[in-house]
This record gives sequence, structure tokens and C-alpha cells, in this order.
Amino acid sequence: MLLLLVFYFVTAPELSIHERRNWLIHLHYVRKEFDDCKMIIKEQLAESHGICEYAIYVQGLIVYFA
Repeated sequence: MLLLLVFYFVTAPELSIHERRNWLIHLHYVRKEFDDCKMIIKEQLAESHGICEYAIYVQGLIVYFA
């Protein structure tokens, strides 16, 4: 029983399609690699049919500050 519990906590949860690339979008944004960031945002929004809150937020930040 203990082994099963340890295995349960070690596995990562499955991310939904809306959150799958948020870490990569964030990574490129903080590195100021805006072209790569925009490309990943475009792909993410196409996959999620425009329902990815973080991607839309970072896209707005790029437009506003860049």
C-alpha cells in the first residue's frame, strides 16, 4: 500500500490542452524572445480554439510593452 501511495505522488498530473505550453510561453517572454513567444502563443490558441487565458494575457503584454 505504501508503494502505491509513493507512486501516486511522484507522477505528474495531466495538463489540459489550455495549459500545456504556459511554461514555454513564460520562458520565452521573460527572456524577451518575443518572436518565439508569439509563435508558440499562436499555436496554443489554434489548438485551444482561442481559449487559453495565459496565452492571451502574454500576447497583450507583448503588444503593450514591446
